[in-house]
Amino acid sequence: MNSRIQRLALPFAGAVLLGSAVFGSARLAPVSETVAPRPAPERRLKDNQLKKVSAAMAAWLTAVDTNKDRGKAEDKLRGEVEKLNKKTLKGGDILALPEDLGYVVFQANDYKKKEKLVKKGIGKVMSETVERNGVTVEYAVWTPNGYSSKNGPYPTVVTIPEEGQSPEEHISQYWMGSKLAETSIVVCPKMPGNSKEWVNGAGLPAIFYAFGAVQLKWAVDPDRVCIGGRGLGGETAVMIANMFPKRFAAAFGWAADPGDGVEPLNLKHVPVMVSGGGKNASEFQSRAKEAGVESIEMDGDADANAIADWLADKIRVAYPEEVTVIPGRTFPTGTSWFYFSPVAEGSGARVDGSFDRETNTVSITAKGITELNLLFSDAMLDLSQPVKVVVNGVESVDKFDRSINQFLGFVESTRVDASRIFVASKRYSVPSLEEDN
Repeated sequence: MNSRIQRLALPFAGAVLLGSAVFGSARLAPVSETVAPRPAPERRLKDNQLKKVSAAMAAWLTAVDTNKDRGKAEDKLRGEVEKLNKKTLKGGDILALPEDLGYVVFQANDYKKKEKLVKKGIGKVMSETVERNGVTVEYAVWTPNGYSSKNGPYPTVVTIPEEGQSPEEHISQYWMGSKLAETSIVVCPKMPGNSKEWVNGAGLPAIFYAFGAVQLKWAVDPDRVCIGGRGLGGETAVMIANMFPKRFAAAFGWAADPGDGVEPLNLKHVPVMVSGGGKNASEFQSRAKEAGVESIEMDGDADANAIADWLADKIRVAYPEEVTVIPGRTFPTGTSWFYFSPVAEGSGARVDGSFDRETNTVSITAKGITELNLLFSDAMLDLSQPVKVVVNGVESVDKFDRSINQFLGFVESTRVDASRIFVASKRYSVPSLEEDN
């Protein structure tokens, strides 16, 4: 199996999931009038000024995947970055331009070249497989009529079927002919026969392996990846959104009763819609309101088109300024811009984080963990200036050098995507709170 699929799809490796799909200059226009437009990134450089760096990154990614001539490809990439910084940016640094750097990553994926790999599936449900270490995952994918990478990137929905339903049946029965199918790529994995494995067993890699394969070939918009499903699939989808809130723009449960064991605070920036929910969903919404989370919606009559309308304006918060993470059995173990080692479920661990660009400050309040890693970007803070970091009241001031070594490491581990760029990081010890002493 392609090693990038492995990295993209392997949740337990500690990577930010599903993060390689990216956007290009075409994101200035929506793919359909039924999809709400969003602001264009504030690019400084023109496409042709980034062409050589993009090509060098594409070659480097290929070398990483094949483990062939990696050092040579990396030297070439570094050389092109140095030339760009010296000649085009007049001594500046592209690592300080997250929007332009994101465009470089987009071009490195070369979705136009890959269109021939998806052309046969345009306007129909296509059955596919992906293999990793001898394990084969089956999935189905719908590609909208008129699909073209130049018209993307495309909103994408990972949809989980009802128990016992095949991926092809699920997409054909519930999404074909809907508004969603007009505008979005739809991916549905084949789930394990044992429903107990859907969240904490084989179901998790089935979902991420399938999507990891799709996002390498289809022009997926990383800020418009939503997850949902029907019946048990809907319950599973909301649980996975709770485990990986940094990845999804929204989640939905259709003809489902999700919410049991789901922590609303983890979904502060991930809107959830529940249609046809029962006691669990009602209690989930009540717990959310008590916690001050207003993003859980109930709609007992929603059909496929109503869900499509609800999803149309949902955009991932790439760099949430205020976050709360309450670990579960395995995940979450962080958010987009910080992460920590797994802790025991029920340990009472909790991390609240925020950043303020005006004061160039990061503030963390944490209990139940001993250290955490912070990731830094000029999209969050001004890295040309000292950054103040306050962890449980203990203050430090650091000056971060933007590092191409760290950036490339984040690309390889999928901790970055074109809408979320990091170029520096540091590990911080977490002193005990006074209440813990």
